[in-house]
Amino acid sequence: MQSLTIFFNNFKFITMKQLMFVFMTFCMGLTAYAQTPAKACCAKEGATTNASAKACDPKACAPKEGSASTDASAKACVPKEGKACCASGATSSVENGVPSLTPEAFRKAYKKAKNRVLLDVRTPDEFGEAHLKKAKNIDYKDENFEEKISQLDKSKNYYVYCKSGVRTAAAVEVMQKQGFSHVFVLDGGLLAWQEMKLPVAK
Repeated sequence: MQSLTIFFNNFKFITMKQLMFVFMTFCMGLTAYAQTPAKACCAKEGATTNASAKACDPKACAPKEGSASTDASAKACVPKEGKACCASGATSSVENGVPSLTPEAFRKAYKKAKNRVLLDVRTPDEFGEAHLKKAKNIDYKDENFEEKISQLDKSKNYYVYCKSGVRTAAAVEVMQKQGFSHVFVLDGGLLAWQEMKLPVAK
Protein backbone atom coordinates (compact mmCIF):
# COMPACT_ATOMS: atom_id res chain seq x y z
CA MET A 1 0.00 0.00 0.00
CA GLN A 2 2.82 2.37 0.90
CA SER A 3 4.59 1.55 -2.40
CA LEU A 4 1.41 2.33 -4.36
CA THR A 5 1.07 5.67 -2.58
CA ILE A 6 4.69 6.60 -3.46
CA PHE A 7 4.08 5.61 -7.11
CA PHE A 8 1.02 7.85 -7.42
CA ASN A 9 2.78 10.72 -5.64
CA ASN A 10 5.72 10.46 -8.06
CA PHE A 11 3.38 10.26 -11.06
CA LYS A 12 1.52 13.35 -9.89
CA PHE A 13 4.79 15.25 -9.39
CA ILE A 14 6.13 14.36 -12.86
CA THR A 15 2.87 15.30 -14.57
CA MET A 16 2.67 18.73 -12.89
CA LYS A 17 6.31 19.41 -13.77
CA GLN A 18 5.66 18.57 -17.39
CA LEU A 19 2.56 20.77 -17.46
CA MET A 20 4.49 23.68 -15.97
CA PHE A 21 7.23 23.25 -18.59
CA VAL A 22 4.68 23.28 -21.43
CA PHE A 23 2.91 26.32 -19.96
CA MET A 24 6.17 28.27 -19.54
CA THR A 25 7.26 27.40 -23.09
CA PHE A 26 3.92 28.61 -24.42
CA CYS A 27 4.17 31.89 -22.50
CA MET A 28 7.70 32.52 -23.75
CA GLY A 29 6.52 31.93 -27.30
CA LEU A 30 3.71 34.47 -26.91
CA THR A 31 6.14 37.03 -25.46
CA ALA A 32 8.58 36.61 -28.35
CA TYR A 33 5.75 36.93 -30.88
CA ALA A 34 4.45 40.11 -29.25
CA GLN A 35 7.90 41.70 -29.31
CA THR A 36 8.45 40.96 -33.03
CA PRO A 37 7.41 43.82 -35.37
CA ALA A 38 4.36 42.65 -37.22
CA LYS A 39 5.33 43.07 -40.85
CA ALA A 40 3.27 41.68 -43.67
CA CYS A 41 3.08 42.36 -47.36
CA CYS A 42 -0.14 44.24 -47.99
CA ALA A 43 -2.20 42.46 -50.58
CA LYS A 44 -3.98 45.62 -51.69
CA GLU A 45 -1.22 48.19 -51.34
CA GLY A 46 1.63 45.99 -52.54
CA ALA A 47 3.73 47.49 -49.75
CA THR A 48 4.97 46.27 -46.41
CA THR A 49 3.48 47.79 -43.32
CA ASN A 50 4.79 47.80 -39.77
CA ALA A 51 1.73 47.27 -37.59
CA SER A 52 3.26 48.89 -34.52
CA ALA A 53 4.43 52.05 -36.29
CA LYS A 54 1.76 52.01 -39.01
CA ALA A 55 4.53 52.91 -41.44
CA CYS A 56 5.33 51.49 -44.82
CA ASP A 57 8.53 49.57 -45.36
CA PRO A 58 9.29 49.43 -49.10
CA LYS A 59 12.25 47.11 -48.67
CA ALA A 60 10.39 43.89 -48.00
CA CYS A 61 8.33 44.02 -51.19
CA ALA A 62 11.06 45.13 -53.53
CA PRO A 63 9.80 45.33 -57.11
CA LYS A 64 11.66 43.90 -60.06
CA GLU A 65 14.29 46.17 -61.52
CA GLY A 66 12.79 48.51 -64.08
CA SER A 67 9.23 47.71 -63.12
CA ALA A 68 6.61 50.39 -62.85
CA SER A 69 5.52 51.73 -59.50
CA THR A 70 1.99 50.56 -60.10
CA ASP A 71 0.57 47.30 -61.25
CA ALA A 72 -2.22 48.49 -63.54
CA SER A 73 -3.87 45.08 -63.80
CA ALA A 74 -3.98 44.51 -60.05
CA LYS A 75 -4.66 48.18 -59.25
CA ALA A 76 -1.99 47.92 -56.58
CA CYS A 77 0.70 50.36 -55.63
CA VAL A 78 4.23 48.98 -55.59
CA PRO A 79 6.80 51.28 -53.99
CA LYS A 80 10.15 51.83 -55.68
CA GLU A 81 13.30 53.39 -54.37
CA GLY A 82 12.91 57.15 -54.45
CA LYS A 83 9.14 56.98 -54.50
CA ALA A 84 6.64 57.63 -51.77
CA CYS A 85 5.40 54.49 -50.05
CA CYS A 86 1.74 53.70 -50.58
CA ALA A 87 0.91 52.91 -46.96
CA SER A 88 -2.79 53.57 -47.35
CA GLY A 89 -3.47 52.55 -50.92
CA ALA A 90 -2.43 55.93 -52.34
CA THR A 91 -2.48 56.31 -56.09
CA SER A 92 0.47 58.62 -56.46
CA SER A 93 4.17 58.77 -55.74
CA VAL A 94 6.90 61.37 -56.18
CA GLU A 95 10.04 61.36 -58.31
CA ASN A 96 12.39 64.33 -58.15
CA GLY A 97 9.62 66.47 -56.72
CA VAL A 98 7.17 65.59 -59.51
CA PRO A 99 3.95 63.69 -58.64
CA SER A 100 3.65 60.44 -60.59
CA LEU A 101 0.01 59.36 -60.85
CA THR A 102 -1.62 56.07 -61.70
CA PRO A 103 -3.84 56.20 -64.82
CA GLU A 104 -7.07 56.62 -62.86
CA ALA A 105 -5.56 59.23 -60.53
CA PHE A 106 -4.07 61.04 -63.53
CA ARG A 107 -7.46 61.12 -65.25
CA LYS A 108 -9.26 62.45 -62.16
CA ALA A 109 -6.57 65.02 -61.35
CA TYR A 110 -6.57 66.40 -64.89
CA LYS A 111 -10.36 66.54 -64.95
CA LYS A 112 -10.46 68.58 -61.74
CA ALA A 113 -7.50 70.83 -62.57
CA LYS A 114 -7.88 74.40 -63.77
CA ASN A 115 -5.54 76.17 -66.16
CA ARG A 116 -4.36 72.79 -67.41
CA VAL A 117 -2.40 71.39 -70.36
CA LEU A 118 -2.23 67.72 -71.35
CA LEU A 119 1.18 67.20 -72.92
CA ASP A 120 2.12 64.20 -75.08
CA VAL A 121 5.89 64.02 -75.68
CA ARG A 122 5.86 61.10 -78.14
CA THR A 123 6.50 61.34 -81.86
CA PRO A 124 3.83 62.70 -84.22
CA ASP A 125 3.38 59.19 -85.68
CA GLU A 126 2.72 57.70 -82.26
CA PHE A 127 0.41 60.58 -81.46
CA GLY A 128 -1.56 59.90 -84.65
CA GLU A 129 -2.09 56.27 -83.75
CA ALA A 130 -3.59 56.98 -80.33
CA HIS A 131 -3.44 59.77 -77.76
CA LEU A 132 -5.37 61.22 -74.87
CA LYS A 133 -8.19 63.54 -75.85
CA LYS A 134 -7.22 67.25 -76.01
CA ALA A 135 -3.51 66.43 -75.63
CA LYS A 136 -0.89 68.78 -77.11
CA ASN A 137 1.93 67.02 -78.92
CA ILE A 138 5.52 68.21 -78.49
CA ASP A 139 7.96 65.51 -79.55
CA TYR A 140 10.76 65.04 -77.01
CA LYS A 141 13.00 63.72 -79.80
CA ASP A 142 12.53 66.91 -81.79
CA GLU A 143 15.75 68.95 -81.92
CA ASN A 144 13.72 72.05 -81.05
CA PHE A 145 12.00 70.45 -78.07
CA GLU A 146 13.56 72.73 -75.45
CA GLU A 147 12.72 75.83 -77.45
CA LYS A 148 9.10 74.72 -77.88
CA ILE A 149 8.81 73.98 -74.18
CA SER A 150 10.20 77.42 -73.29
CA GLN A 151 7.30 79.01 -75.15
CA LEU A 152 4.72 77.40 -72.86
CA ASP A 153 3.02 79.25 -69.99
CA LYS A 154 4.81 78.28 -66.77
CA SER A 155 1.83 79.23 -64.62
CA LYS A 156 -0.28 76.38 -65.98
CA ASN A 157 -0.61 72.82 -64.72
CA TYR A 158 1.02 70.32 -67.05
CA TYR A 159 -0.01 66.67 -67.22
CA VAL A 160 2.72 64.87 -69.15
CA TYR A 161 2.87 61.38 -70.65
CA CYS A 162 4.63 59.28 -73.29
CA LYS A 163 4.48 55.59 -74.19
CA SER A 164 5.90 54.05 -71.02
CA GLY A 165 7.32 56.89 -68.91
CA VAL A 166 10.96 57.05 -70.03
CA ARG A 167 10.63 60.07 -72.31
CA THR A 168 8.28 61.70 -69.84
CA ALA A 169 10.99 61.66 -67.16
CA ALA A 170 13.50 63.22 -69.54
CA ALA A 171 10.99 65.83 -70.75
CA VAL A 172 10.00 66.78 -67.21
CA GLU A 173 13.67 67.25 -66.31
CA VAL A 174 13.92 69.79 -69.12
CA MET A 175 10.76 71.50 -67.90
CA GLN A 176 12.05 71.69 -64.34
CA LYS A 177 15.28 73.30 -65.51
CA GLN A 178 13.24 75.90 -67.33
CA GLY A 179 11.23 76.74 -64.23
CA PHE A 180 8.04 74.72 -64.64
CA SER A 181 6.80 73.82 -61.18
CA HIS A 182 3.26 72.55 -61.76
CA VAL A 183 3.99 69.25 -63.49
CA PHE A 184 2.34 65.85 -63.10
CA VAL A 185 3.23 62.64 -64.93
CA LEU A 186 1.32 59.54 -65.99
CA ASP A 187 3.06 56.62 -64.32
CA GLY A 188 3.57 53.84 -66.85
CA GLY A 189 2.61 56.08 -69.76
CA LEU A 190 -0.02 55.37 -72.38
CA LEU A 191 0.64 51.64 -72.06
CA ALA A 192 -0.58 51.68 -68.45
CA TRP A 193 -3.50 53.89 -69.47
CA GLN A 194 -4.61 51.46 -72.17
CA GLU A 195 -4.08 48.48 -69.89
CA MET A 196 -6.69 50.01 -67.60
CA LYS A 197 -8.95 50.27 -70.68
CA LEU A 198 -9.31 54.04 -70.32
CA PRO A 199 -10.40 55.97 -73.44
CA VAL A 200 -8.02 57.26 -76.12
CA ALA A 201 -8.52 59.39 -79.21
CA LYS A 202 -7.25 58.58 -82.71
